[in-house]
Amino acid sequence: MDYIDTIPFLAYAASFRSGEERIDGFLALKEEHTLRVLEQARGIAAAEPAFAAPLPRRALLLAALYHDLGRFAQFRRYRTFADARSCDHGRLGKTILRRKGFLRAEPAEVRRLVRTAVALHNRHALPDGLAGVGRLVTQGVRDADKLDILRLMAEQLAPGVVADSVVLMGLENAPERWSPLVLSALEEGRTASFRDMRFYNDFRLLLCSWLYDLAFAASFRKLRDAGYLEEIIGGLAPVPVAQARARRAVAGCFRDGSQDLREKTPCPPMLPDR
Repeated sequence: MDYIDTIPFLAYAASFRSGEERIDGFLALKEEHTLRVLEQARGIAAAEPAFAAPLPRRALLLAALYHDLGRFAQFRRYRTFADARSCDHGRLGKTILRRKGFLRAEPAEVRRLVRTAVALHNRHALPDGLAGVGRLVTQGVRDADKLDILRLMAEQLAPGVVADSVVLMGLENAPERWSPLVLSALEEGRTASFRDMRFYNDFRLLLCSWLYDLAFAASFRKLRDAGYLEEIIGGLAPVPVAQARARRAVAGCFRDGSQDLREKTPCPPMLPDR
């Protein structure tokens, strides 16, 4: 049950290669990301008892493999990974799953769970009506996706790195600017919205706010131990007030979340260091 055939996905991804080095580089980035998300999902499944049963475990792994299926068609048509300026890549991925028949050999319940998780993995928040195994699998994919994006963005947003505008979704590289709405979300215990971002520093703050959306203790431990958020916060050095507030909020969330993520209370508003 744990064997996942990646060849159909890799063949589909390869069909979008254009021969242009820069374009194919972005597509390769998505291929690599997908395989890393699959490995993150395996780690979550191995550590969390909720995935001990074959059904949720297989659905999680397949959903991880196909979660970004829509990214390839999205980028070919729009030359961006920003959903707000193109299309919802989760919904597009669900449509492609149906049309291409990637899951035809799977039981109907597995197909349903995977399609749901692919369609919803990129939502700002999950629908209240999503419950049971469907919610479990979707949360697992979201956690695995976030863990690898945080790894990638820690590299892309490191001081001195010249990040590509496509990877940073067209945000403005203004080292001394940030948006109060994004920092407020982090300090108030909310996941910030992509729509409120304008600057690279906003992306750094938004990534920190993803702590609030992690569903599993294994994900939380991995993020804490990897140190990705400290690296991301390090890039806020040109705005020391925002950096201090972000660092304090993240430290508080790690402290509050160390016992039970689901019972974690929002971090209180933070004041800048004197």
